Amino acid sequence: MKFYVHEDEIEPVKITETDINIMASKHKWNGSGTKGDPYIIGSSKSLPKSLMIQKSNLYIIIKGCNLHKLILKKAENYTIEGCEFNKLIITKCSNLSIENSNINRYFFLTNSANNIIQNCTIANLNLAHSFENNFRNCTIYEGETTSSRANIIEDSELPKIFQDMLEHGGLEKKLYPFSMLVLCGVFSLVFFQYMRYVDENPTLALGAGIGMLGLIFAFIIVTIGFWDEKRKLKNYSPNQIRN
Repeated sequence: MKFYVHEDEIEPVKITETDINIMASKHKWNGSGTKGDPYIIGSSKSLPKSLMIQKSNLYIIIKGCNLHKLILKKAENYTIEGCEFNKLIITKCSNLSIENSNINRYFFLTNSANNIIQNCTIANLNLAHSFENNFRNCTIYEGETTSSRANIIEDSELPKIFQDMLEHGGLEKKLYPFSMLVLCGVFSLVFFQYMRYVDENPTLALGAGIGMLGLIFAFIIVTIGFWDEKRKLKNYSPNQIRN
């Protein structure tokens, strides 16, 4: 009997710079990984279908590849040309160029800056905590943004609701009030339990009291986090839509 594993359940193969140099030698990739002589990966055959590349500053061109999932984490100097992905996740990256590629399910661009994405078709873009990225001549069917500024989207097609989020603020505008509402609701419930058991059951009352202290601490942490995020955003200009 054969058992088939869905692609979504396959753990990405994780590789670093050292692994890349070994693979380059094994698969006889052109180039040496330098700026003037980048590695050129021109076939999916030498790559796993689900791949995570992390902590790499090598100069690499990936072209004409078809992968289920590619994750780039803490990477720089990559160029992706004419590729197709179901899922593309880029986090803590800079100086990337993605051109003439299709992302069929979702594209997560998080905590990243100074990347260029052009002539791409993107089913769903999630832009989070990212700054000074440039999208050119792209088609974006769905999208959302959180705490991202100074990004430029030019000559691109995107839904009106996503355009409004980019221009006037993303999910962060809703997250803080919602978080405060949830914390206040839970605090009220715990306080009610405390008042209910303060005379009848001191042990339960003590537990409720500790719970209230925890919620107060969470309230302070959430407030500081949102304040710090807002302070950082002030250092960047608003996102720009240019058509």
